[in-house]
Amino acid sequence: MGGNPFDTAMASAVSKSIQPKEGQKPVVKAPSMTSISEMKRLGDAVSHPLKDAWSFWYRPPISKAHGFIEYEQTLHGIATITTGEEFWDIYTHLKRPSMLPVVSDYHLFKRDIRPIWEDEINRKGGKWVVRMKKGVADRYWEDLLLALIGDQFGESGEEVCGAVLSVRNGEDILSIWTKTDDGGRVLKIRETMKKILNFPNNTRIDFKSHDSSIQQRTAIDEQRREKANQHHHEKRQPTMGSRQHHQE
Repeated sequence: MGGNPFDTAMASAVSKSIQPKEGQKPVVKAPSMTSISEMKRLGDAVSHPLKDAWSFWYRPPISKAHGFIEYEQTLHGIATITTGEEFWDIYTHLKRPSMLPVVSDYHLFKRDIRPIWEDEINRKGGKWVVRMKKGVADRYWEDLLLALIGDQFGESGEEVCGAVLSVRNGEDILSIWTKTDDGGRVLKIRETMKKILNFPNNTRIDFKSHDSSIQQRTAIDEQRREKANQHHHEKRQPTMGSRQHHQE
């Protein structure tokens, strides 16, 4: 994929710079004199600290032409927020899910938790998944983000690792990741999710453990890796009298 992936996620430059987590790429421009003045004014105001620090991530569509790429290498950190003001500084400059390309993802996870199954805090947990028709993801995603940073999950919020919004062809997928797959504790998260987002009564909310996801992904990745290696080998050794073309 050409260009900076943040050009896809960011609707415009953020005026107030937030220091990204170590190892993440900064996604804000250097402040102008006007924004410096604005930052000073905001700095004089009372901020509203969040119970937990949260990190925004974005995963752009990945072209098949790139071959096999480890999932974690396709993730791009946007910024880490610690106050309500920082949340709005970032969120208001992000494109809504309905404006993102197909096969891209937004993530909001507690700081120091990577949005991958293999992360030490995620690996024993799972996720609640809701598949939604096109046209409703913007509202549900915003409501879920506000509930997470606003600690609306109460005690069960300690079991929440983060949330993901996946833009797909014909549907959008909303999920909440949990630290555990223990029935009682994760059921409380589902009930709170239903209440906060006010889903229709017939909405399906399915749980899937990360263990099962890892097993499924491992098999798929192995097939892709073998296919990519075979393709690379064929490109290096073209058939006599013909040229091998790289196929997407």
